[in-house]
Amino acid sequence: MDQQHNPLKTALKFHRTELLQVMGMSMVNAVVFYLAFIYLVSWLETIDGIAPETALRINAVSLLVMIPVMIFGGWLSDRVGPVRVMIVSAVLTTLLAWPFFWMLHQSELWMVYCGQLGFALVVGPYFGAQPSGMVAVLKPAVRCTAAGLGYNITLGVAGGLSPMVATWMVSRTHDDLSPAFMIMAASAISVAALLSVKSTSTTSPSDLLTRARALIEAVDRGGIPSNPAIVNGLARELGLEVGRNAPIEETIDRIRQAVARAQSY
Repeated sequence: MDQQHNPLKTALKFHRTELLQVMGMSMVNAVVFYLAFIYLVSWLETIDGIAPETALRINAVSLLVMIPVMIFGGWLSDRVGPVRVMIVSAVLTTLLAWPFFWMLHQSELWMVYCGQLGFALVVGPYFGAQPSGMVAVLKPAVRCTAAGLGYNITLGVAGGLSPMVATWMVSRTHDDLSPAFMIMAASAISVAALLSVKSTSTTSPSDLLTRARALIEAVDRGGIPSNPAIVNGLARELGLEVGRNAPIEETIDRIRQAVARAQSY
C-alpha cells in the first residue's frame, strides 16, 4: 500500500487543469440529460398541455432509442478517438437545441416525438464516448479520484440546478423555448473544454504505461537508472507527487504501484 500517495490531494494540487477539463466536458451530460430527459416531462405537461402519460411515453421511447446510439458512440470512439466524437456531438447539440425545442412546442404529436428523439440522437454518441474521453485526460495515479470528483460535481451542481434554473428562465423571460439556450451554453462550454484537451494532451495513456512497464522490467533485470530526473519525470506524468530529492528506489516502487493500479481498472 502506497501510504504516501493521496489521490485526492494530488488531484486537487497538481491536476487542477485536468479536473476543469473533466468538469467542462461533463456539462453536456449534466445539463442536456437533466433538461432534455428529466425536466422535459414536466415541461411538456405544463407548457404544451400534453397528458402526463403521453409525456412519459415520449420520454421512454427517446431513452430506449438512446441506448443503441450510446453503444454506437462508444464503438466509434474506439476507432476515431473519443474527443472527436464528443466534439461533433456537442457542436450538433449546440446548433440543434433551439430547433428541437421548437419542435417540442408544436401541436402535432409526431413533431414532439421528433424533437426529443433528436436530442437522443445527437447526445447519445457523447454519452457513449465520454468515459473513455475522461480516461484519456487523466493520469493513471489519480484517474478514478479525478474522474469521480470532476464528473459528479458537475452532475450534482450544474445538472441538479438545471430544472430549477430552466423554470425560472421560462417564468422570467416568458419565452417557453428559453431552456434551449441553457443547453446551447452548456454544449459550448464542453466544446471549449474538449478543444483544450485536444491541444494539451500529447501523451496517450497506453504510451505512458508502456514506458512505465519498460522501466520496471529494466529494474527487475537488475538495472537502476542513473538519472533520477528521468524517473521523477515519468512519475509526474503518471500523476504522482514526487519531490526533487526523493530516493530513486522509492520513486520506482511508486511507479510500480501506479502501473498495478492502472492495470486493475
